Amino acid sequence: MSGDQSVADRLRSLPLTGRNRRFVQYLIVGLVGISINEGLLFLVSGVGGLSYVIGGTVGRVVSTFANFVINDRWTWRSYGGIGHRPWAWRATKYGMTRVVGIAIGVVALVAFVELLGLHYLVANVAAIGVGALWGFTASDRFVWQANRDGAVVSDFDWPALQDRLAKVDRPTWSVVAVSVGVFVVFSLLTVQLYRGYWTTGSDFGSYVHMLSTTLDGQGFLIHGKYRVSHPEGSYWGAHFSLTLLFFLPLFAAVRSPMTLLVAKSFLLASSVLALWFVARTHIKSDRLAGVVVLSYVLNPFLWSAWLFDFQEQSLLPVFIFGAYYAYARRRYVAFLGLLALVLLTNEFVIFIVIGALSGLAVAAYRGGRLDDERWVLLAGFLFVLFAHVLSGAVMDRFSLYGGIPMASIAGPLKPYVGPRVGVGELLALGVSDPTLIVSAFGVNLSDKLLYFVVFLVPVVFLSLNDEVSLGALAPYLLFSWFFAGRSIYYMFGAHYPLYLLPFLYIGAVRVAGRGAVSIPSQELLFRLFATVIAINIVTGAVVGFDLNVVPVPTQNEHTETLERAIDGIPADASLLTQNDIYPHIAMRPNATYVVRPDMFHQYQREYGAITPEYVLYDTRLTGRPYDWSQAVQTAFGDRLGTEYGLYQYQDGIYVYKRGYSGRVALIDDAYEFDERFDAGEFELSQENARVVGDDIVGEGGGEGNFWFGPYIELPPGNYTATYRVNVESAGDDPVLRLNVGAGHNSRVVAERTVGATDGWENVTLPFTLDQPTTGVEFRGAGAGGNGTVRFDAVRVVYQSADADAGGSENGTTAAGGAVPPELWMELNSVPTEDDPAVGSNESDTPADSTERDTPIDANESDADTDGADPAETGGFGVARLAAFPADLTIGPPVAAPTRPSRIDGDHAPSAEVTTE
Repeated sequence: MSGDQSVADRLRSLPLTGRNRRFVQYLIVGLVGISINEGLLFLVSGVGGLSYVIGGTVGRVVSTFANFVINDRWTWRSYGGIGHRPWAWRATKYGMTRVVGIAIGVVALVAFVELLGLHYLVANVAAIGVGALWGFTASDRFVWQANRDGAVVSDFDWPALQDRLAKVDRPTWSVVAVSVGVFVVFSLLTVQLYRGYWTTGSDFGSYVHMLSTTLDGQGFLIHGKYRVSHPEGSYWGAHFSLTLLFFLPLFAAVRSPMTLLVAKSFLLASSVLALWFVARTHIKSDRLAGVVVLSYVLNPFLWSAWLFDFQEQSLLPVFIFGAYYAYARRRYVAFLGLLALVLLTNEFVIFIVIGALSGLAVAAYRGGRLDDERWVLLAGFLFVLFAHVLSGAVMDRFSLYGGIPMASIAGPLKPYVGPRVGVGELLALGVSDPTLIVSAFGVNLSDKLLYFVVFLVPVVFLSLNDEVSLGALAPYLLFSWFFAGRSIYYMFGAHYPLYLLPFLYIGAVRVAGRGAVSIPSQELLFRLFATVIAINIVTGAVVGFDLNVVPVPTQNEHTETLERAIDGIPADASLLTQNDIYPHIAMRPNATYVVRPDMFHQYQREYGAITPEYVLYDTRLTGRPYDWSQAVQTAFGDRLGTEYGLYQYQDGIYVYKRGYSGRVALIDDAYEFDERFDAGEFELSQENARVVGDDIVGEGGGEGNFWFGPYIELPPGNYTATYRVNVESAGDDPVLRLNVGAGHNSRVVAERTVGATDGWENVTLPFTLDQPTTGVEFRGAGAGGNGTVRFDAVRVVYQSADADAGGSENGTTAAGGAVPPELWMELNSVPTEDDPAVGSNESDTPADSTERDTPIDANESDADTDGADPAETGGFGVARLAAFPADLTIGPPVAAPTRPSRIDGDHAPSAEVTTE
């Protein structure tokens, strides 16, 4: 062998088969790729300081392209057609195999770094080795398509592809169309729900934060919650999901929360097609198989889980259906591979898989196949054991202590368990004292049975006749009925249907295929499923309305203001917010949120005060029928207004800044408020006022209220309130006292008395608010003189933002504070003509037909009025809020205010306050 032989000549002289020689060449090219990969990783992460995950991904992408070019010109140079189109097709196929290879490599890289503690450069080499066998096999068999004898298969044969597509039958194309349809519909729907602030931090925002912080090198799967058991904040401290890392490359390619929603829709839509293939392995009638699949598509529990944010459990239906399909076709290696993916998706599924495998074993025994399948089932149980040990070890690595939290345990068992309890401890407790389990089972028993029946209706109870379905249901029902203390488990709520629905439908198609139930014909079964489908549609619509999905929440002026508030907070600042805002800030590295104040306080007791730079909450966000801002307000309590000063406010959106004591600014510099409130939007006194047509009519002679309300919320600033009134007087004394009340104690901030007017006239009261103010009223009361008062409407206009920054010593006043949602409902109620409180004061006299020739003008006041002394109000008709008691501060109200119905004494309304 001469010394000037090339590497290729040396390889050809070795006693290797063609495939082995290509493998050696592939490894040599791989060494070149490793050099490129490691070099870029060092430059991006070691020099550039970016996350090792980003560095590893960049290195793989560049080295992948270099490897393809070298392999195409050297390793497989004798394979494939000549020309740009064949080359581009090979490159496309190579890229497709590399996407899987990159996912495998990134998962291995993270596992080696986080679990084994290897240096990221060493871990990267090991991760490359993990994908080497996959890469060569895929390249040899799929990309260049060389067989063992070195024969060449054409790169791309359009006629062959068309022939394959022509063999796909019409029913399958119909199912494909359905899958594509639900994918598009749910992608658009879930994205719109996100944009309309319907999605929540638990679980959607947490997953966005996990992937974002991992890619940015800010931590590993940090979820943004405050959990005592794992203060590092890694999701793996609570749940182990290796397959969750499959979403990292996708999220890295398209950095948007919506990427995860579309990915979830794609996976669940793909499960429809997967179920179709499963159904066809057992059911000979395509018609019957089709209605079973349609029942799955329209299953309200699937819809509910589909709409519930994002979770790694969205992988389960495809994996489970795929695993069973491989098992039914006797492709046991593929079955075990997919089973491993199922087990590595979430530790909770392990117990369900134990039951399902047990059901398969029973079915194999009854079918006389146990001897042939013994090794497969044994391997499956060994996989289960490995997954259980691995998940336990990983969660122990990322948490201080594991187990099920006491909050999730049934009430009768709580006195006998600690803050966390394991499944084994629960089983031991049940064995030692069965009465406890019986008591736990009896809690809400009727609801448990009802939801179980409803859960089985979409499969017309066929699954109860199948070993696999019963095996999967058994451990879940054991936990949800006998041990769990949260209704979401036995109601099959949130994402929990994704654990069971695949097994439920596998059981249904198995039973329908073998005719194990006593039915006159498959036609009857078809009709049963058709009836169930109709029920599913109705139930799905009800679920949509119940979840506040219908009508679909949309973006509006309020959410646009909220987005401006978010954009106004520095991107690198630490920011804490509420549950339904968190998905929109979750890509920030220092974003957190509060769902349960009790867990927040427990975390602070263990690890010290939580002190973000900013706190953001929104009392008017209507994406969900629940006010999540209350959790933030309760968690921080009186720290809002003392330690945290109100920095910005508008339209119920509060931005607090730690240590801030300056003037409250509006979120939007172009803020406008110009609203008219008609008489029908006010409440009125029973004694001296009544509704006549569209007006409120009051009789003078006393000092009680004629009308009060409408209890609105306003930001700080200068305003005018222009009343449209008609006052008739029997003497010279003023008949009407107009005033503006503000804050929880309804203190008067502006007031005027009005005598006789020349028909309908406008009376304007300027007033100033120093702080965001709830419960603002525009009231009319008697001023002592005899006469008749008619009230048509009041127009409130925002004038400017230069309110004085008065207030208490900490820079806050009684004007602000968030009103609980139930109080808002009460405060904003509008009486109608059907309301007995209104009807009892109605007059049979015709409505006043006095011509209203002068419209309400915010800057016009043409009535004969007696104003207060400017020296007392700080300006004509204006009372400053700086005089409010200092102990009434911005933030969560310490008591629920009672709506005042009168103005007593010297214009100072009193509110009865109760403490909870």
